[in-house]
Amino acid sequence: MNLTKTIGLLIKQSIKIRSIILFLLLNIMFSQVSFSQVHLPKLVSNGMILQRETPVTIRGFASAGEQVTVNFNNSTFTTVTAIDKKWEIILPSQSA
Repeated sequence: MNLTKTIGLLIKQSIKIRSIILFLLLNIMFSQVSFSQVHLPKLVSNGMILQRETPVTIRGFASAGEQVTVNFNNSTFTTVTAIDKKWEIILPSQSA
């Protein structure tokens, strides 16, 4: 009887451990899909100075297929991240 109880407890613990592992794996998978982040080079920041009278290219990284929007000088520019996770927006030249 004692051996049967021990085996029963081990099976229950094994099922619990498998359930916990499955829960953690699913949580990791879906959290990465749900929370994508846009990454910019350190050179790009608030208050940065842009060269006048010349178009400026802004590049960065995000999840493939993610829409990226840049608001600049009361204008909105939008692009979609490529398969290689890179995106690029060209801001029009600005006068001084």
